[in-house]
Amino acid sequence: FQSDKEMLKKTMRKFLKHIMFFLTPVIAILLIAADPLVFIVLTSKLSPMFPYFQLLMLIGLFTPVRLMNNQLLNALGMVKTTFQLSLVRNSLIVMNIFVLSDYGILYLIFGELIISLVMIPFLTVITNRQIGYSPSEQLKDLMIFFIAFLLALALGYVSSFYFSNNYLRILIGITVPLTSYFLFQYFFNKSFFGDNIKLIQD
Repeated sequence: FQSDKEMLKKTMRKFLKHIMFFLTPVIAILLIAADPLVFIVLTSKLSPMFPYFQLLMLIGLFTPVRLMNNQLLNALGMVKTTFQLSLVRNSLIVMNIFVLSDYGILYLIFGELIISLVMIPFLTVITNRQIGYSPSEQLKDLMIFFIAFLLALALGYVSSFYFSNNYLRILIGITVPLTSYFLFQYFFNKSFFGDNIKLIQD
């Protein structure tokens, strides 16, 4: 039984890291390039939607962590526990709507982001009890991706800030964060970077 737990932990770590390896640069690119892209595709009338889109992207950044932990508990037969946690989450969402609906959509989405972040510790604590994959271990495993994400985001914003041409901003918003992210992974996470290159080639 202990060996099964170790295998589950190893498998979850592998999948979670692979997902975050590919997801984080995509989120960084969307956060940077979305503003000029929305302006070109949907015209300036819908540019106020950009902050909503940014918050939704941040929610998407943390969603795999929540879903992976949730799916693991379901696989372990803890459907009752995940159902109870979903009731808690849905209750918080309803409270968020009642409390923040008068303040606008931006506050509602921000409230959803907070709820997503609040739920992760509960799920990871239960995961730790079941397979020994603690919240601190999960954070440690994913930290290399979050640091690279922030670096890519910062360099992308700074690089595109001084240009007014939207097409050029989109080009920079794609190439700069993508290049800086994968260079960071190559130098500071070389073994895992190599594994993913082999995965793509296969």
